[in-house]
Amino acid sequence: MGLIRNALLQGQQALEAIAKKKPGGKAVGVLDVLIVGAGPAGLAASLAAKQRGLNYQTLEQDSLGGAVFSTRAASW
Repeated sequence: MGLIRNALLQGQQALEAIAKKKPGGKAVGVLDVLIVGAGPAGLAASLAAKQRGLNYQTLEQDSLGGAVFSTRAASW
């Protein structure tokens, strides 16, 4: 659980750092941030982007939850 908590915190912190560097103004059809992976860090970054009103997209090659969900489900 500690590793997941750290991933959540790091995803949020990464997005906050990106948001601070984002120039003002909105460009139509341009993403503010692209989040690759929907594991704990990616989900936390996605939620932080939504809270900040950023134009973002989250990509995941597997199911929601990424590798953590798959690994945990396989161990049951």
